[in-house]
Amino acid sequence: MNTNVRAFSTLIFAAFFILILTEINGWLARYAIHLNLDVLLVIFCGLYLRVLHGWWIILIIGLSLDAIRPIPFGSGVAGLIFLWVATVWMRGRIRRERPQNCTTVAVTIQLIWLLALHLIW
Repeated sequence: MNTNVRAFSTLIFAAFFILILTEINGWLARYAIHLNLDVLLVIFCGLYLRVLHGWWIILIIGLSLDAIRPIPFGSGVAGLIFLWVATVWMRGRIRRERPQNCTTVAVTIQLIWLLALHLIW
């Protein structure tokens, strides 16, 4: 698959993923539960896409999440870009063929993001 097609399909998937995640969070609001799966998109863009493609996709995802969430504008973009840069930095230091390494990166990035959201919110 061409990298441009992969980046475009990732962007379309991210748009639908954010839409569905927003609806699920609307249903879960009555139970005071919030589902946060944004980091999965950041990890995929950081580990498997080219740097320029990942940068633009993360920027678009961050802006759309800033519009949805009640956090100060720009903090979502800055946080996701920071996590994406950390993921790209880890890409050269791990073996992406092993699922354990990708799982460790995912858990680490998710913990950092949840801590940041807890401090911002």
